[in-house]
Amino acid sequence: MTPNGNAEMRRIGEVVSSDDELEWTAFRVPHLNDGPADLPVYAGLLGPEWKGTFELSRGSQARWILKEIEEGKWVRGAPTISNQ
Repeated sequence: MTPNGNAEMRRIGEVVSSDDELEWTAFRVPHLNDGPADLPVYAGLLGPEWKGTFELSRGSQARWILKEIEEGKWVRGAPTISNQ
């Protein structure tokens, strides 16, 4: 649907992931909303096992980012995150 945007994101991913010393996490988000910040967040890869939704509150996204910085579960990974 958006070939230029996809190509740009792919190239950003290639450049970032080529740095062996950089700890990075690239994550995709669905539709962002102004829902409660305390909603559970699911992080995983898209596919048949996906357990997330098509919605994510901005507050729960911020909470997930701070938690990921501390825990590092997805360092050098690219999950999609959403509310459960």
